[in-house]
Amino acid sequence: MAKIKSTLDLIMEKTSHMSLSDQEKAALKELELTRKGRGLATLFLNEDKDARFLAREIAQLPEQDRATAKEHCLKCFLERLSPFSGNERVLAGVETLAGQEERGRWETAIQEIAPPILQKQHASLERTEAAARESLASIGLNGPALKPALPGNRLWEEEKEALSGLFQEAVRKRLGRQGHK
Repeated sequence: MAKIKSTLDLIMEKTSHMSLSDQEKAALKELELTRKGRGLATLFLNEDKDARFLAREIAQLPEQDRATAKEHCLKCFLERLSPFSGNERVLAGVETLAGQEERGRWETAIQEIAPPILQKQHASLERTEAAARESLASIGLNGPALKPALPGNRLWEEEKEALSGLFQEAVRKRLGRQGHK
């Protein structure tokens, strides 16, 4: 009776002579560290894990991989900064990974960059509300008691996302961090 081979067995037979180049191995290692760092940061930011867990997991990595994993965590933290809401969890993560001095640098950057972004947000909010009022008036809905609902408004959500991006980019430049995403 003939033996039935699995797809995996067939693939293993066909590729047994192949191996990864040093470049491919390095790329896979970088991808693994990216996933590890971002995964740890996400667990921390979503409050699934605490700062001790974050520090412990980074410390358990091989010494040559720690700095890279930390950098990916910090990039993830940078992507979660917001000029609109508290950044305490992000700053706590920065302090855990990079120390109190680095946290201070981030806080200073946020304090300097957020006010102009918030001014732009206010102006954008007024423009978006006016556009929403005009849209409602065009279908016969108007009056002083009418207040357009902005959460979920496509234009407002796009404006907020653009302002968050400007804020994150300005903080990134201020901190001298490498590009992210």
